[in-house]
This record gives sequence, C-alpha cells and structure tokens, in this order.
Amino acid sequence: MERLRKMTIRSEKYQFNWKPRYNSQSDIDLVKQLIQILEQQQIKKSVLMKEALDDLIVKYNKEID
Repeated sequence: MERLRKMTIRSEKYQFNWKPRYNSQSDIDLVKQLIQILEQQQIKKSVLMKEALDDLIVKYNKEID
C-alpha cells in the first residue's frame, strides 16, 4: 500500500501512464516491475490497472466487514 501512495496515476487518451512522483529508486523499480508484468501477461495497462483496482476494492471491503 505504501508504494501506491507514491505513484500518480493519470488517464490520458484511454490509457494509464505511470509516472513516479519522485525519482527514487523504489519508484523506478516499481514501474519496471509493472512493465514486466505487462509483457509477461501480454495485457494492456488499462486491464492491469482495472484488475489492481478491483483487488484493492475487494480487500478494502473485507477490512470494513
């Protein structure tokens, strides 16, 4: 969750761009890992982002219950 706070997610023309707020090594590594997941799973950024947000909502709702 800590890493999600450092990441700014902006949608531009039907896609999401990952741009670290700071040029720290952990942010750069996170972006590299996300790109690697895209290549391995052969999915688009929007699909990965949707799945991640869906998982976050499910986790959040479980914590509330």
